[in-house]
Amino acid sequence: MTIPGTVLESHRYPQHALLRDIVLPGGATLSRLEWEDNCCGLACIQTILDAEGLPVPTLDTLLAEGIESGAYDAAKGWILRGLLELGRSYGLDGEVFPEASIGFLESLPAVQITPIVSVSCNFPITPSAKGGHLVVFRGTRVSNAKGEVCYCDDPSTQGAIVDEVERTRFWSSFSGRALILKSARTWQGLSSVIADTH
Repeated sequence: MTIPGTVLESHRYPQHALLRDIVLPGGATLSRLEWEDNCCGLACIQTILDAEGLPVPTLDTLLAEGIESGAYDAAKGWILRGLLELGRSYGLDGEVFPEASIGFLESLPAVQITPIVSVSCNFPITPSAKGGHLVVFRGTRVSNAKGEVCYCDDPSTQGAIVDEVERTRFWSSFSGRALILKSARTWQGLSSVIADTH
């Protein structure tokens, strides 16, 4: 297989950036300490908004709106369809892919798309379960020193240290689920291209 080689640059937003406990309109309180480990999908939306040149709301705002809209399931975590709808409220549009192929995802950076993909946190070599953590996939490149490497914006603490993961290790933790988000204006022109390649 030929590795596409395109790696896009973007600004990583951390999931551990809640400013305070959040009180929802109904009175329920979301504890900052309890929720920071569960904000990966929201931090990914921040990264995509920033890359698209759109205003980036705080993690607190996204968390409150995501919970209120039903985008989070206590058993499953962030629902990609719910994150798509949340993104739409900030000028994004896109599509959820419940069974995306690796080849398809690796082709996207060449057309300026960085999909959000569901992987296992910390990319274990032999994950017991795939998925459960969301990262922004930026592309794959072959390095003389490191071999085939995937680049991503990982909102977890580990992502602050390293943005590259050995390709086999990265995809071995991939659940098959992915979300594409682009500015609504850009998505209008890309959606037919995506349909042709998937």
